[in-house]
Amino acid sequence: MHQIATVAPLDDPTHTIVTPGGMVLSSPKMVAATDVLTIAARDTNLMCFHLLTFARERHRCEIQGIARKEKDGAYVFRENLVVLRFEFVAEDQVSVEPLGNGYRARCEPSGKIERAIYTSSGER
Repeated sequence: MHQIATVAPLDDPTHTIVTPGGMVLSSPKMVAATDVLTIAARDTNLMCFHLLTFARERHRCEIQGIARKEKDGAYVFRENLVVLRFEFVAEDQVSVEPLGNGYRARCEPSGKIERAIYTSSGER
């Protein structure tokens, strides 16, 4: 879970700022968002995954595919310019990291993937 900035409704005065010069500005409204990593299957060499992330104004980035195990033990997904690294850091935690910003070609213009650790919800 994390917070993302969204445009506040026009009738919401709690997100209006008046500068000393009298200029009226709107500040963003922060709302909760939950990014989701689903690992559908994993063996010693491959991992099937689905990753959904949310960024400013609820722009989303959704990538799914098969990541292959590298020599260092991490799983890496490569497709065209998209490169994502998945590393199991604990029994119920996976570190996800984009390598470069090629993933943006698969996301909405403002979609984003940041390095994060995903923790199992316990559902199976």
